[in-house]
Amino acid sequence: MLRYPYKPGELAPLGPAETIVEKLPGGVGHWTRDIVFSPDGKRLYVAVGSKSNVAEGQTQPTKEEVAALEAEQGTGASGGAEKRRADVLVFAPDGRDEKTFATGLRNCSGVTIRPGTDGLWCVVNERDLLGDDLVPDYATQVKSGAF
Repeated sequence: MLRYPYKPGELAPLGPAETIVEKLPGGVGHWTRDIVFSPDGKRLYVAVGSKSNVAEGQTQPTKEEVAALEAEQGTGASGGAEKRRADVLVFAPDGRDEKTFATGLRNCSGVTIRPGTDGLWCVVNERDLLGDDLVPDYATQVKSGAF
């Protein structure tokens, strides 16, 4: 994630890009990253979608591995190729102090703050390309520590 210096009213950056967050999960799967700042400007939220529909190519983790992941990143945290994915991450505005804000959001898109509140919301795009009768997409409030 990059930041560019701008002056209000200017149409071009005043200097080179500065890296704010390095190495967000990328590549195949849900590759877009929605971002929004909290109303007080103290938190930067980044939605990171899952890599796949049904964790293709991954092995089932042991109970111990699941417990370790959840202790570190919260209920529903993923490992392997899905680590730090299907999550909303939160940072300080300068990109430091990364934490997992919420897990289990397959592809949280259109991240926004509900006007007049500090409530974080998004639309979750559920599984696709797997036939009919799948879980529908839905809009939801994203709460800290939630799965």
